[in-house]
Amino acid sequence: MLEKTQTDDDGWLVNMKDAQALAVTARGDEQVKVINQVADILFNKIDGIDKLLPIEADKHTDCAMLQFYTAIMFFFSFSEKVVNKELGKYLARVDYQKINEREKQYFIALNALAKCDFEVASQQFKAITEYYPQDRVALLMCETCGFLSGKIEWLEDTYKMLWQFYSHDPKR
Repeated sequence: MLEKTQTDDDGWLVNMKDAQALAVTARGDEQVKVINQVADILFNKIDGIDKLLPIEADKHTDCAMLQFYTAIMFFFSFSEKVVNKELGKYLARVDYQKINEREKQYFIALNALAKCDFEVASQQFKAITEYYPQDRVALLMCETCGFLSGKIEWLEDTYKMLWQFYSHDPKR
Protein backbone atom coordinates (compact mmCIF):
# COMPACT_ATOMS: atom_id res chain seq x y z
CA MET A 1 0.00 0.00 0.00
CA LEU A 2 1.17 3.50 -0.80
CA GLU A 3 1.46 5.94 2.04
CA LYS A 4 0.73 9.62 1.40
CA THR A 5 1.33 12.06 4.18
CA GLN A 6 1.11 15.51 2.67
CA THR A 7 1.08 17.50 -0.55
CA ASP A 8 3.30 20.52 -1.07
CA ASP A 9 2.32 23.71 -2.89
CA ASP A 10 3.40 22.30 -6.26
CA GLY A 11 1.26 19.17 -5.95
CA TRP A 12 4.07 16.81 -4.95
CA LEU A 13 3.03 13.97 -2.73
CA VAL A 14 5.60 14.01 0.01
CA ASN A 15 6.69 10.84 1.80
CA MET A 16 4.99 8.38 -0.49
CA LYS A 17 6.33 4.88 0.11
CA ASP A 18 7.29 2.31 -2.47
CA ALA A 19 6.96 -1.48 -2.11
CA GLN A 20 10.16 -1.58 -0.04
CA ALA A 21 8.82 1.07 2.38
CA LEU A 22 11.27 3.64 1.00
CA ALA A 23 10.22 7.27 0.69
CA VAL A 24 9.86 8.47 -2.89
CA THR A 25 9.05 11.89 -4.26
CA ALA A 26 6.17 11.47 -6.67
CA ARG A 27 2.92 13.03 -7.84
CA GLY A 28 0.78 9.93 -7.53
CA ASP A 29 0.22 6.22 -7.20
CA GLU A 30 0.87 5.60 -10.92
CA GLN A 31 4.45 6.83 -10.63
CA VAL A 32 5.08 4.74 -7.51
CA LYS A 33 3.62 1.66 -9.19
CA VAL A 34 6.08 2.02 -12.08
CA ILE A 35 8.96 2.65 -9.65
CA ASN A 36 8.09 -0.66 -7.96
CA GLN A 37 7.90 -2.55 -11.24
CA VAL A 38 11.20 -1.21 -12.50
CA ALA A 39 13.03 -1.81 -9.21
CA ASP A 40 11.85 -5.42 -9.27
CA ILE A 41 12.98 -5.89 -12.87
CA LEU A 42 16.39 -4.30 -12.24
CA PHE A 43 17.16 -6.23 -9.08
CA ASN A 44 15.88 -9.59 -10.29
CA LYS A 45 17.43 -9.14 -13.73
CA ILE A 46 14.28 -10.16 -15.56
CA ASP A 47 13.11 -9.18 -19.01
CA GLY A 48 10.68 -6.36 -19.58
CA ILE A 49 12.43 -3.18 -18.58
CA ASP A 50 12.34 -1.99 -22.19
CA LYS A 51 8.52 -2.12 -22.01
CA LEU A 52 8.58 0.46 -19.19
CA LEU A 53 11.68 2.56 -19.70
CA PRO A 54 12.43 5.05 -21.10
CA ILE A 55 8.73 5.38 -21.99
CA GLU A 56 7.56 5.92 -18.40
CA ALA A 57 10.52 8.18 -17.59
CA ASP A 58 9.63 10.32 -20.61
CA LYS A 59 5.99 10.35 -19.52
CA HIS A 60 6.82 11.27 -15.89
CA THR A 61 9.78 13.61 -16.36
CA ASP A 62 9.22 15.02 -12.88
CA CYS A 63 9.67 11.69 -11.09
CA ALA A 64 13.28 11.45 -9.90
CA MET A 65 13.42 7.70 -9.26
CA LEU A 66 12.14 6.94 -12.75
CA GLN A 67 14.86 9.17 -14.17
CA PHE A 68 17.45 7.44 -12.00
CA TYR A 69 16.27 3.95 -12.92
CA THR A 70 16.35 4.89 -16.60
CA ALA A 71 19.91 6.15 -16.23
CA ILE A 72 20.79 2.85 -14.54
CA MET A 73 19.15 0.91 -17.37
CA PHE A 74 21.31 2.75 -19.90
CA PHE A 75 24.39 2.24 -17.71
CA PHE A 76 23.86 -1.50 -17.99
CA SER A 77 24.25 -1.24 -21.75
CA PHE A 78 27.98 -1.01 -20.84
CA SER A 79 28.42 1.16 -23.92
CA GLU A 80 30.44 4.30 -23.29
CA LYS A 81 28.65 5.99 -26.18
CA VAL A 82 25.20 5.17 -24.75
CA VAL A 83 26.21 6.13 -21.20
CA ASN A 84 27.63 9.46 -22.37
CA LYS A 85 24.52 10.22 -24.39
CA GLU A 86 21.78 9.06 -22.04
CA LEU A 87 22.78 9.44 -18.37
CA GLY A 88 23.09 13.22 -18.46
CA LYS A 89 19.75 13.55 -20.26
CA TYR A 90 17.83 11.78 -17.50
CA LEU A 91 19.78 13.31 -14.62
CA ALA A 92 19.16 16.81 -16.02
CA ARG A 93 15.41 16.32 -15.51
CA VAL A 94 15.76 15.98 -11.74
CA ASP A 95 15.03 19.01 -9.58
CA TYR A 96 17.53 18.49 -6.77
CA GLN A 97 15.65 20.90 -4.49
CA LYS A 98 12.47 18.77 -4.58
CA ILE A 99 13.85 15.33 -3.88
CA ASN A 100 14.38 13.51 -0.59
CA GLU A 101 17.73 12.59 0.97
CA ARG A 102 17.96 9.08 -0.51
CA GLU A 103 17.15 10.44 -3.95
CA LYS A 104 19.87 13.10 -3.50
CA GLN A 105 22.35 10.31 -2.82
CA TYR A 106 21.23 8.57 -6.03
CA PHE A 107 21.71 11.85 -7.89
CA ILE A 108 25.28 12.21 -6.60
CA ALA A 109 26.11 8.56 -7.30
CA LEU A 110 24.74 8.62 -10.82
CA ASN A 111 26.52 11.88 -11.65
CA ALA A 112 29.76 10.19 -10.56
CA LEU A 113 28.83 7.21 -12.70
CA ALA A 114 28.23 9.49 -15.69
CA LYS A 115 31.86 10.62 -15.26
CA CYS A 116 33.00 6.97 -15.01
CA ASP A 117 34.08 7.58 -11.43
CA PHE A 118 33.16 4.11 -10.25
CA GLU A 119 34.84 4.49 -6.88
CA VAL A 120 32.78 7.54 -5.86
CA ALA A 121 29.61 5.98 -7.30
CA SER A 122 30.28 2.77 -5.38
CA GLN A 123 30.87 4.68 -2.14
CA GLN A 124 27.59 6.58 -2.58
CA PHE A 125 25.61 3.45 -3.37
CA LYS A 126 27.30 1.73 -0.40
CA ALA A 127 26.14 4.57 1.85
CA ILE A 128 22.60 4.26 0.50
CA THR A 129 22.65 0.49 1.01
CA GLU A 130 23.90 0.79 4.57
CA TYR A 131 21.32 3.42 5.55
CA TYR A 132 18.46 1.88 3.55
CA PRO A 133 19.22 -1.87 3.49
CA GLN A 134 15.91 -2.64 1.80
CA ASP A 135 16.97 -0.60 -1.29
CA ARG A 136 17.82 -3.52 -3.52
CA VAL A 137 18.67 -1.39 -6.56
CA ALA A 138 21.26 0.54 -4.53
CA LEU A 139 22.74 -2.81 -3.49
CA LEU A 140 22.90 -3.93 -7.13
CA MET A 141 24.65 -0.69 -8.08
CA CYS A 142 26.96 -0.85 -5.06
CA GLU A 143 28.16 -4.29 -6.11
CA THR A 144 28.48 -3.38 -9.78
CA CYS A 145 30.38 -0.15 -9.18
CA GLY A 146 32.52 -1.82 -6.52
CA PHE A 147 33.48 -4.50 -9.01
CA LEU A 148 34.22 -1.95 -11.74
CA SER A 149 36.33 0.18 -9.39
CA GLY A 150 38.28 -2.85 -8.18
CA LYS A 151 37.10 -2.19 -4.61
CA ILE A 152 34.72 -5.09 -4.10
CA GLU A 153 36.57 -6.25 -0.96
CA TRP A 154 35.47 -3.20 1.05
CA LEU A 155 31.87 -4.32 0.74
CA GLU A 156 32.41 -7.12 3.27
CA ASP A 157 31.08 -5.03 6.19
CA THR A 158 28.05 -4.06 4.11
CA TYR A 159 27.32 -7.71 3.35
CA LYS A 160 27.55 -8.58 7.04
CA MET A 161 25.09 -5.80 7.88
CA LEU A 162 22.74 -6.95 5.13
CA TRP A 163 22.97 -10.53 6.40
CA GLN A 164 21.76 -9.31 9.80
CA PHE A 165 18.99 -7.27 8.18
CA TYR A 166 17.68 -10.03 5.92
CA SER A 167 18.35 -13.11 8.07
CA HIS A 168 15.27 -12.45 10.19
CA ASP A 169 12.97 -12.10 7.18
CA PRO A 170 14.50 -13.24 3.87
CA LYS A 171 11.34 -12.23 1.97
CA ARG A 172 12.03 -8.51 2.48
